[in-house]
Amino acid sequence: MKMKQTFALLCAGAMVITGSAFPVNVQASADWVWNEEVSESGYKKVPYTELTTTADTEADNESSTGEGAASPGTGHAVNATDGVITSYYHSCYSGDNQPNREDGALTGNNTITVELQNAQSIQGITYLPRQDAFGNGTVTEFSVSVQKDGTENWENVGNNLHISYNNPGANWSAENKSEKEFVFDAEVENVKKVKLTVIHTDGSAPNQHISAAEISILTPVKKDAETEALKIRIREKLAQMESQMELNVLSGNADSGKVYSRAKFDPIKAEAEAKLAQESTTKEELEAVFQQLEQFKMEFQDELGTGVYVSDLTHLSGNTAWGGVKKDLCPDGNRLIAIKKDTSTINTYTKGIGAHEPSSIVYDVTGYKMFSADIGVENHQIASDGGVFANVKAKFKVSTSTDGSNYTQQYYAEDLSANGGLRSIRVKLPEGTTHMKLECPASAWNNGNGGKLHTCWANAKLYETVEIAVTGITLDQDALALKVGGTEEQKTATLQAAITPEDATDQEVLWESDNEEVATVDGGVVTAHKAGNATIKVSSVNYPNITAQCIVTVTRDDTALEEAIAAAESRMKEENFAEKYTEATRKALEDDLADAKAAKDNTALSVEEVKLIVESLKTSIEGLQLKAVVTINNNGNTETKYCEVGDQVRVVAAQAPEGKKFSHWTVNEKPICYNESYTFTVYKDIAVTSVYVEEAEEIQKEVSVLCDVSYANGRVKFLSKYSVPTDADYKVIKAGVVATDSTGYAAIQEVQQELTLDTTATTRLKKYGVNTDLYLANFTQYLKTSRTTTWYARGYVTYQDNSGEQHTVYSDMAQYTIR
Repeated sequence: MKMKQTFALLCAGAMVITGSAFPVNVQASADWVWNEEVSESGYKKVPYTELTTTADTEADNESSTGEGAASPGTGHAVNATDGVITSYYHSCYSGDNQPNREDGALTGNNTITVELQNAQSIQGITYLPRQDAFGNGTVTEFSVSVQKDGTENWENVGNNLHISYNNPGANWSAENKSEKEFVFDAEVENVKKVKLTVIHTDGSAPNQHISAAEISILTPVKKDAETEALKIRIREKLAQMESQMELNVLSGNADSGKVYSRAKFDPIKAEAEAKLAQESTTKEELEAVFQQLEQFKMEFQDELGTGVYVSDLTHLSGNTAWGGVKKDLCPDGNRLIAIKKDTSTINTYTKGIGAHEPSSIVYDVTGYKMFSADIGVENHQIASDGGVFANVKAKFKVSTSTDGSNYTQQYYAEDLSANGGLRSIRVKLPEGTTHMKLECPASAWNNGNGGKLHTCWANAKLYETVEIAVTGITLDQDALALKVGGTEEQKTATLQAAITPEDATDQEVLWESDNEEVATVDGGVVTAHKAGNATIKVSSVNYPNITAQCIVTVTRDDTALEEAIAAAESRMKEENFAEKYTEATRKALEDDLADAKAAKDNTALSVEEVKLIVESLKTSIEGLQLKAVVTINNNGNTETKYCEVGDQVRVVAAQAPEGKKFSHWTVNEKPICYNESYTFTVYKDIAVTSVYVEEAEEIQKEVSVLCDVSYANGRVKFLSKYSVPTDADYKVIKAGVVATDSTGYAAIQEVQQELTLDTTATTRLKKYGVNTDLYLANFTQYLKTSRTTTWYARGYVTYQDNSGEQHTVYSDMAQYTIR
């Protein structure tokens, strides 16, 4: 069966009937559409499948040549009741079978008979003129007769019925193509056949030909004509939309995918079909369905997103060299866009924009996010005009604007020719874009005259939603070597991740480390923490299976550790090391050195752990305490002893040289003991010397006081050492230390006083002492403090002489600065 089509006519022709009183003419409305089921006034038609048509005259065949032939698709009487308005019946053009004429009217071979499959009552007939651009054979006057079932007789039901047309002639306008309806005053029962006897026709040769696109028989059953016409419109609209849904992106290539998405269309189609199937559907509901179909926006959906084809939009302005903007056609407008893809492939596109360069086309793109197209010069130009344009380079430019006046270039190319392939482009539309301009400036042909190249924006799309999938991710480095314990630059590095494609919608990535004890990562910044290996992985947040990784090797910077070990070993090589230093500090150094060497071999230790070991070793080096050096000068013999603080040393004066006798022992040149045997406690480096005098010399015994200040473990230690002669009839009363800090000492100096128990220049005095009757002893006092200052101190002893008078003797000033 031939494809059915409907034609909406701007104006229906008026039909004037004369010569009969009972058929009534109905004029078609201005928006008339042929309805195979219902007439303009609403009478139901006998289905065309139940009608058989014959005629006195018809072409022998439907070929375009030969005697008596009609045009293809025309001629045979059956075309008048086939339900296809583009085919039509036409009388024979020549020979004995042509219509007979006499006195300007048709008199023979001029009837068309329609037989009904089943006899039934009828209410009238319709006549549809041929629907092409010509008017030959269009009926202007005819008569109608019927033959009832079971008889051979014909009854006239309408004589000399006239149809008038607007401006009839060979080429008839659309207003003359509407269906002509004849309604009887009353139904005619039991009709088997209906015969039209044609009296006059029009066209370039009036009263010579007979033609008819469709003849319908009306039943007495009447429906609402507008409702039925609306249903036809809906069906035709659905058919038209369905045909668009079947379009392939590349013509004839099913693998290229469909042009439009059915996602939104199928539900609307199903709803429309449901409404059509329901007898209860009202005209208002059908109008809503039709409006919904009319307003439906055909959209595509591809791997990037959804949107519309540019060729489905109306451009705001379009300037081309000639021919105008072509939608879904090449610039010449007579074929689809075809662009040479490579040496063996030519892509023929169903959708796109064609324009002769130079061209400039502007679109309203408010709300759209991206533009894409396959750009190139039409393949037709490879061979056209002797091939002079085959290799001419075209220029393609995409610009955007936020105000329709000022444009910013977003894309430009000038290297494509008809022989040079096509290019797929994607252009993101900046935020706030309202206008897009597609330009093809004049090419370099003929000194820049242009105007010859068939520039094409094939498969041009505008995206409302964009989701460009991530296909890959790479890192700028696949391996990193970091070091902990050194500089910050050695400890960190930055990895750069690159998403492909560059314009992928999802640019967010996730960074992970498989060993955060060794290295962590934050936004691509890798920070080393301890020696070892870690794998840094970066992945797309929305495509977690797309990843890249970098192997990080972290080593420990042991420079400080090695330097500390070398310093410790150097100290331990000092002469008399074992004898010079106190056992406790020497043992601490040896233990810490052993720990440091073990740490050097243990790469699992963290920087912090190694740092603690280094600090401990440095503290041990710095904390090495020399033993107190006791130098004993005994009658010309010198002996050096290394003693721990607190050790007791006993010295005995050597035999006096001839003519001399032992006088006393001095400590750091201060007389301290008048006995040949002297036992003392070591508190610091001292020089102990035996003093001898002439035998005849009287020994003058003195009261002596020594003082020392030291600091350790948050405590200041004040030490006073005194000696009072035992054989001078002296009585020891008290011994101790008087001290002050930097502030107090400055006040004392300011008034030129001395630091004594009686000092009045400051109240910042520390007076320590103990009542005693010992003639030779030490006094020790501790003060807990960590304040930075200098402490000044003098030891003292108070005694009573043999006359009962009290005296206080002070040592020299001793001092220590706490830093």
